[in-house]
Amino acid sequence: MNYLRTGLLALALLVAACGGGGDSYESSSEDDVALVDAVSSQGEELLDANTATEQALQETTSDAVAAHIAAHRPFASLGELYSVLAAEIGEETAEEILRTVFVPVEINSASDEDILAIPGVGSRMLHEFKEYRPYESMAQFEREIGKYVDDEELARLVRYVTL
Repeated sequence: MNYLRTGLLALALLVAACGGGGDSYESSSEDDVALVDAVSSQGEELLDANTATEQALQETTSDAVAAHIAAHRPFASLGELYSVLAAEIGEETAEEILRTVFVPVEINSASDEDILAIPGVGSRMLHEFKEYRPYESMAQFEREIGKYVDDEELARLVRYVTL
């Protein structure tokens, strides 16, 4: 259900960006603000697999995946969560789940597997994450990683890491 809602919001953004799809539509700033608020609230849903209720997990994933996560808690790392999910539902679906369900990655001690389990992080970003260790503050992490990604991507990555 959450994927349907996200897809509809993405479609609405595309239509708004293309001028509404017809000559009679004129976007107002109020429409744009409401649409951005709706998309932002969807992007805010990031659940800690170790602390989220099974009901909250069901709203973000499915009953079966939520039950699987709940049955295997606690997860010591994001890599472990990914491995458990991938074994049950496949790598591609596990990667999708990690866009909304996570285990905080302690950036100073995280393994390569844990860092690579962060959605969108590949070998290049893995190198950058590790190059500046140890991080003394989140501000330092943001400053260093912000050299390589835009502000939106940096904000997304920050949601996955902790010191």
